[in-house]
Amino acid sequence: MNRYEINQKVKTSLVRNAVDLTQISYSCSGSTVHLWGILKKDPEGDFTPNNVELLFREISRLPQVRRLQVDLENWEIQKSDGGWAATPLKKTKQEEEARARARRSGAGEDKTLVVDRQEGISEVLDDIKKRIKEKSS
Repeated sequence: MNRYEINQKVKTSLVRNAVDLTQISYSCSGSTVHLWGILKKDPEGDFTPNNVELLFREISRLPQVRRLQVDLENWEIQKSDGGWAATPLKKTKQEEEARARARRSGAGEDKTLVVDRQEGISEVLDDIKKRIKEKSS
């Protein structure tokens, strides 16, 4: 199984466990799966430590996965006797406010834009002017 297939299986596990994929990133390198970001439920909510432990157990049992490297902002994950130990991390009020401001501003958002056809600069500028007029009326 190649890294792309492992990434797909990791994504399947995350979706099956109702993980908000807009807040977590993952990648496979060799036999190591890297997970980083914020682990939240989709569409909203938090996981219990038991839910998190089951998720990491599922991912670690995928074929050819020998190691997990985890850097989550809201959970501390440690390998324990044959499994995983998950502890939620408390954020300070300042950190939560900064995160909320960043979300409102769109900072840190990853988006994929698919361009169906090439447009000239004049078409793009005309479209921008049109949208500005629509918003102001």
